[in-house]
Amino acid sequence: MHTTNEDRGFALMNPVATEPPGVARARLVVAYDEYEAGNRTRHLTDGLSERARHLPAVDSSVWKFDIIGMPHMLELAVMDAVVADCVVIATGADGELPAAITDWIDGWVRERNGNPAMLMALIGSDEAVEPSAPVIAPYLGAIAARAGMKFVCHTGDWENSAALTLGSFLKEVARVQGNGAGEPQPGSPSLVP
Repeated sequence: MHTTNEDRGFALMNPVATEPPGVARARLVVAYDEYEAGNRTRHLTDGLSERARHLPAVDSSVWKFDIIGMPHMLELAVMDAVVADCVVIATGADGELPAAITDWIDGWVRERNGNPAMLMALIGSDEAVEPSAPVIAPYLGAIAARAGMKFVCHTGDWENSAALTLGSFLKEVARVQGNGAGEPQPGSPSLVP
C-alpha cells in the first residue's frame, strides 16, 4: 500500500510496514523532469513491488524537478537523498540539468556519510537516446565518484535494463543490511564502486 501527499507536489510511496523487525529496507529517491520520465520511472518502481519477495522492502520518495526548485522544498529533498540507498535521476532533457537540481545534488553530496549507495541516471525517451546524454552522464558520474557512490546510466529505452540493475542493487542492499553490522557478508561483493 502506498500513501500520496499531493499537497507537497510529490509522491511519497511507503509500503505499510508489515515486516518483522530486522527485515531489510531500502530507501529510493527519484527525481524527474517531465511527465514522461516520471511515468516511466513510476512503472520501474511499481515493478519492484511485483518482485518484492526477492527484494527488500522499498521506501521511496518521488520528486519533480519543479518542486525541488522551490526553496522550502529543497531541504526536504536533500534530506531524502542523504539517507537514500539509491538516487534515481530521470530526465528527457536535451541539455544540462537545471540549476535547482544541481543545487539539490550538491546539497546531498555534501551531507552523505559514505554509506554505500548508487546513483542511477535514466536519460532520454523510449524512442531514442537524447543528444544530452553525453553532457549529463559524465557530470552525474563525477558526482557519484565524489559521493563514493556506484554510478549507472541507462539511455533511451531503459525500462528493462534499469529494472535489472536496480533489482540487483537492492538485493545487495538487503545482503549488506542482513549482516547487521552494515558489512558485506563473506563472499558477497561490496557496494562501493
